[in-house]
Amino acid sequence: MLGRSFGQSCMLIIYTSETCRDDEFCTVPVINIKRLALNSHGAIKWLISSCQIDEASLIFVDEIDLTYYDLFGSLKLVLISSHRMPAKQEQLKDAVIEVVYCRKDSSCCALLAEKFAAAYPEILDGPAFSRLLLSGILLDTGNLSHPTCTLKDKCMASLLIKGAGHFGMDGL
Repeated sequence: MLGRSFGQSCMLIIYTSETCRDDEFCTVPVINIKRLALNSHGAIKWLISSCQIDEASLIFVDEIDLTYYDLFGSLKLVLISSHRMPAKQEQLKDAVIEVVYCRKDSSCCALLAEKFAAAYPEILDGPAFSRLLLSGILLDTGNLSHPTCTLKDKCMASLLIKGAGHFGMDGL
């Protein structure tokens, strides 16, 4: 399913010491593929476009030097749906502070939305991120009608609808 494949293979969340306010870390989603590789992921390109996210605003793993932040001890990584770092990034394994492993009985996007709602609810105020998470939940759960759809999926979808805003004529 698209939401699961997007979360599983393509996303790291990094925290840098460049602070947003006081001593808090900035959360920076990094797509864990090279920018040019996005062209071979048509479904993900469609999802990004339908969520009205400008591709130029995304950060891909080949566009940021994670080792720079790691060198100064300011890199903290959250892995999504992976038990360990990919082999080419193995040197960053000590920066991993959390692993969000998505279960088959719940949408990975629902689990991510729940974590953001608890820790950084303001990130869900903007339409782009809310749309992206909501679309992943809807795709993973067959518009909340698949037998594997959980109460968490439904609650997080309800939460994200406000932030996702109006989708226009095309909707999702």
